[in-house]
Amino acid sequence: MARITPTAQQPPRTPRHDFGKKVRTHTRYYLESGQQVPGVTSIVGVLDKPALPAWANRMGLQGIQTGKYTDEAASIGSLAHHLIESELLDVEPQLGDYTQNQIERVQRSLHHFHQWVAQHRLEPQLVEAVLISEVERYGGTIDFYGSVDGIPTLVDYKTSGGGIWREHKIQVLGGYWGLLKENGYPVKGIRILRFPYGETDELEEYVASGQKALHCWRIFKLLRALYEELKGL
Repeated sequence: MARITPTAQQPPRTPRHDFGKKVRTHTRYYLESGQQVPGVTSIVGVLDKPALPAWANRMGLQGIQTGKYTDEAASIGSLAHHLIESELLDVEPQLGDYTQNQIERVQRSLHHFHQWVAQHRLEPQLVEAVLISEVERYGGTIDFYGSVDGIPTLVDYKTSGGGIWREHKIQVLGGYWGLLKENGYPVKGIRILRFPYGETDELEEYVASGQKALHCWRIFKLLRALYEELKGL
């Protein structure tokens, strides 16, 4: 397996009552003034998702409740991120919030992660790190930023099925790239990795160009403005 150099992380803000990783899926972001601002995923969420109604219809025809399905998928995704974070930081994962079934299902995602890591040399600098844009007034959580084969790289990982979608690219190449840029982290490479937990799905990797990042950044700033306008309706 590739060499992974653990990195020091800032101590997390401890809430008054700590109910575990699972309840911290939706992070709140604040400017230095104390004003709360939206996260990258909320901003990108204003995009239309034309495939969603057809997907919901297929699920209904199969007798599957979409709400429960998406909740379970979100839990598995959260668990995958937690296990990858734990490996990168060389700490023991906390699994008390997750069922045995979820732990077993996420092993497929971990297999894909290990498969990818074995081909690269990683030196993490930020892992699951919260960053804020004071200029554009938004926040986000970076999955991984650091050296990948000697190149300062932003890496984001997904566990969803079906592929790497348009909104994923705008989220990462636009929103997360903008956060790193404003906070002084040089980015020479961007990768979106899909580590699906389905038995038949394979590892998928999207490697972005600089021009594509600039394009997604322009789109993201338009979505940020639209998000603000929609709040007034």
